[in-house]
Amino acid sequence: MASDPVHAVADALSAIRFDGLPARTVTSARRLVLDSLAVALAGYGCRDVQVLAGLAREWGGRPESTLLGSAERVPAPVAALVNGTMIQALDFDDTHDPSGAHTASTVLAAALAVAEPTTPPIGSGSVTGRDGPSGSRLRGAARQPNATTPSQLAC
Repeated sequence: MASDPVHAVADALSAIRFDGLPARTVTSARRLVLDSLAVALAGYGCRDVQVLAGLAREWGGRPESTLLGSAERVPAPVAALVNGTMIQALDFDDTHDPSGAHTASTVLAAALAVAEPTTPPIGSGSVTGRDGPSGSRLRGAARQPNATTPSQLAC
C-alpha cells in the first residue's frame, strides 16, 4: 500500500490493464497517437524543428530514440525535446479545451522516447504505457515529408 498520494496514484495507474479499458478509451488513445505522429511529420520541415534537430546532431550522445521523420537516433531526452517541438510546430496538435494544454507534445513525445530503447514492438499495452514502439517500426512509419507538405508552406 502506498504511503503518500503520489505513490497511490502511481500504483493505481500501473494496475491498469489494456483488456480492462473501455473501447472508447482505446479508440481515443489510438487516434491521439496517430494524429500526433501526423502533425509531427507535418512539422518536420519547420525551420525551428530543423535548427533544433541540427543541435541534437551536434550534441551527439548515445543513439537511443528516433527523431521522427528520419532514421536518426539521439539520446532519449533529446528525442523527446525535438519530437515534442515537431508535434507542436504547426499548432495542430491536440488541445485539452478546459485547460488549453497540448499534452501530446510533452507526454507522448517523452513516452515514445523513453519506451523506444527499452520495450518490445508496439502492441496492446501501448495505451497504458506497458509496451512501446520499436525503433524499426517507428522509423518505418515516419518518413520525411516531400516538398509539398503543409509544413514547408506554413513555417
